[in-house]
Amino acid sequence: MESIDWRVVGAGALTAGVIAVPSAVLSRALGVDEDSALMPLFFGIILVGFILGGSLAARSARALPLTHAGLAALTTFMVVQTIGIVRRLLSGDGVEVAAMAFAGFLSLSAGILGGLVALRLRDRRN
Repeated sequence: MESIDWRVVGAGALTAGVIAVPSAVLSRALGVDEDSALMPLFFGIILVGFILGGSLAARSARALPLTHAGLAALTTFMVVQTIGIVRRLLSGDGVEVAAMAFAGFLSLSAGILGGLVALRLRDRRN
């Protein structure tokens, strides 16, 4: 039975986090909201982080590359969102569960997309 290599997932999650987290923090610090012209830029950078993290995980996995890719992106998302939930609850702000679920699905999808790209590039080389 094939299993998950959590070191590979961790490396992919770290890669995604190194790109996505600073972008998210900077956008928040600059006061970028949904109506800002800068939102697509920061959103794109965050998605690229999940894609690259998933790509790294898929390339490094010996088995189940797309599972590793998705888990890497989802792990990053879950860590960041856990911190965000705690921050929101401590400040008295609400938590939008539906928006968070959608964002989680989007991060998972971006990670798998990165995995698919990595597999396609590997097949082209072979």
